[in-house]
Amino acid sequence: MAKNGWIRTSEILFSNRSGCSLLEQYWSNWIMVITPIACSMVVTVVTVIRVELTAPVMDVVRDRD
Repeated sequence: MAKNGWIRTSEILFSNRSGCSLLEQYWSNWIMVITPIACSMVVTVVTVIRVELTAPVMDVVRDRD
């Protein structure tokens, strides 16, 4: 509902330039595709960093015993 409203608003704003509403529609679709991919990449990177940081700490704890 809100997305349709946004596209309608952009069509009104850019009605004098027909290409802009098309670009706006394409852009919003691109954002919807890229956002989940970016989120999963961030989660993967954070997980890898966490593993890399905790592994040496675990070794130190093991050596101390």
